[in-house]
Amino acid sequence: MNESRPVVHLKVAQDADALRLQYEVRNTLREPIYVFDRLYDMRAQKLSAAWAYVAVDGQKATVSRQVWPLPNGLRYENPETPYGRLLTPNATATGQLSLTMPIAERDPYYSLSHRGEKPQTVQVSSLVFRMGWGFASQLHAGSPVELEGQRLVLFPFHEGLAKQQFADSESAQVNLAITVLR
Repeated sequence: MNESRPVVHLKVAQDADALRLQYEVRNTLREPIYVFDRLYDMRAQKLSAAWAYVAVDGQKATVSRQVWPLPNGLRYENPETPYGRLLTPNATATGQLSLTMPIAERDPYYSLSHRGEKPQTVQVSSLVFRMGWGFASQLHAGSPVELEGQRLVLFPFHEGLAKQQFADSESAQVNLAITVLR
């Protein structure tokens, strides 16, 4: 049993129209944690089913649900902040998302930090799913809320970011073309 972080399992299905991900996060720790995997879509007025960030490094893509840091020098009054779901020891949380093809590298501030750069297509052969999480005992300033039948907690952006850790799935083999700005 992994005693230092939760365990993340990933199933990937790929077709011409979409990349579908199913994930499972198991709290293998001896204390409760929050996983940052729910985001409210203000336009749709509901939790976003397809929300994820995509980063490319060489031939590896990382798809994540996490608190994403602000780019250096950017001041933003209301940074995008996901809700946390409580996972007690040995509890499991599941989720799924579908990324429409063609997939593009993205995060909440991507267009700001890549302004003026040209789109390129890169081939990716491996994919990892990353989950942001934090120890419940270290997260204190959250506001509980119930959305769509789920009990969630919204922590202030800076607290979530400072206390966040990461758990990655094993790498899945894929054959993807991803658009990046470089």
